[in-house]
Parts: sequence; structure tokens; C-alpha cells
Amino acid sequence: MLNMELHMDASEELEVEDITRQFAEATNLSLISVDSHGDIEFVNRSACLLFGYTKEEMLGRPITIIVPERMRSAHMAGLARAASGETPNLGGKSVEVPAVKKDGSEFPIELTLSVWKGRSGFCAGAIIKDISERRERDNRLMRLASQDTLTGLHNRHQFLDEVGGRLSSGECVTVILIDLDGFKEVNGTHGHATGDALLQAVGVRLPYLLGSDAILSRLGGDEFAILLPGIGDPLKLHEEAGRILDAFRKPFQLGGLVLDRPVPRTRGRRARRVRRLRTLSSQGYGRRMLAAFRSFDAERSPSPSRNA
Repeated sequence: MLNMELHMDASEELEVEDITRQFAEATNLSLISVDSHGDIEFVNRSACLLFGYTKEEMLGRPITIIVPERMRSAHMAGLARAASGETPNLGGKSVEVPAVKKDGSEFPIELTLSVWKGRSGFCAGAIIKDISERRERDNRLMRLASQDTLTGLHNRHQFLDEVGGRLSSGECVTVILIDLDGFKEVNGTHGHATGDALLQAVGVRLPYLLGSDAILSRLGGDEFAILLPGIGDPLKLHEEAGRILDAFRKPFQLGGLVLDRPVPRTRGRRARRVRRLRTLSSQGYGRRMLAAFRSFDAERSPSPSRNA
């Protein structure tokens, strides 16, 4: 009777193992387990597809083949501590870490670790998910929250945060405001697609003109803003504004269309004025701002002409 019971227990155990392996091979989750030395002793089909190996190429190999080189020593040290009996800090928790494929490319994964005692002693396993799409979606949402979708520059919200943060730290900042006089006429004459192309061209020209410390923003419509940290000298401020005006005197080529002077001249002398930035003042920043500069150098609206 005792032998029969032992035989039944062994048969049931083998049946459970068989079902478990079938499930592991059928699931879309990537599963990997290693021994106390960090060598792979089990890998399912999904994991092989994820990392670009065949099962034969992974079994018996060190788990570090899927770990970026810069993280391998820390990973093996943690595995050694767990194998020695120390409770792993990440046991049962999901963490996001980089992994590396057979072709050497890195990608983000979500990793859930478990440890147990197997027939041969210590074992560790992981459930792995590729989170590349999730990470890209999160990054895209962050970009949308901080960037102007048309030009790629900071949007109004991000720009105000930048200015407010620098003022709160006591930093001296200068803001230059730019609007494209005659922009409505460009939209009305050539259509919104041309107007959008002009805004994008401005968003490309300004970064090339200014230093790497400058922060640029499209506030909305045809209004742009430039934050210049550390500039408190009015003469320096006027010099920077003059450079911007000079840059806008160069025509903008938009396909087969040429737009001259998107920031036009006033009739007669060039007018410059320094004033408080009302948008920032409404956010409580205006009192602490050294200067907010808005230039008008206008004669008439931009006059488009076709390329020869």
C-alpha cells in the first residue's frame, strides 16, 4: 500500500510538472530561471523570441547574456547574496530595467523576480515583459505635456515652469518676446499649411542663432519667447534682441515660396522697448523679472514671392 501511494504521488508530481511546462511554453509571458551560479536552466519560447536566441543558445549560458555590461557585476552580486540565503530586496516586486538582445540592442523590460529551493538547491526565476511600447507612450505623453507639437519647442506651460523655477532660486533671467507681424495675412493668403511651415521654420532658426543655455518656447499662435539665463545688462539684452532681428531679415524659404521679413519693420525708425511680461506677471513672476523685451521692427506685412 505504501509503495502504491508513493508511486501515485510521484506520478501526480510528474503530471503537475508536465502541465506546468506546457503552460510555460504556451504563455506569452517570457519566463527564465537560473541556478545558484546564474546559469540559465529553463527558458520558454516567449523568452527566446524576446531576446532573439534559440533555446539551445540560452540553456546553460550565464544570465548575463541578457544583462547590459554596465549592470552585470551588480546583478551577479545580488544573485550571490540571494543564493547565500539573504532575502532579495526585489523578491516578488516588479521593476523596470534595461535588457539586451542577441544583436546587442537594449530595450526596457519589466521584471518580476522569485526565488525558491529546487531539487538541486537554490533557484531564481523571472517573469519578463517587454515595455518598449509603454515607455514610448509615456515619453510621448511627457513630450506632449511639455512641448509644442508643431515646432518641438517648449510650450507655454513648460516655459512658465522654467522661468518660475529659475526665479525661485534667485537666478537672474531675461525674457525676449517675439511675434510675427503679418502672420494672419500669411495664413489668409497662402493657407494654414504655409503658416504652420513658417512657424516650424522659426522654431528651427532660433535655436541655431542662440546659445545652448537659451530656452525657447512657442507660447501660442505666432508668439515665441526666449529665456536668457544670467543676462542682466540692458545693453547685452538689446544686443541679443538685435541679433534676433537681424536673423529674421533673412527670407524664409518654404518649398517654392519665399517669405521676406516675417518680423517686419515699422514705418520710420526701428522701435525697441523693454516692458514687463504680462503673461508671467499674472503667474506671480513679473515683479522678480529683470526685463521682458519685445521688439517690433515693422514696415509692412511679409511679402511672399515665388522662387525663380
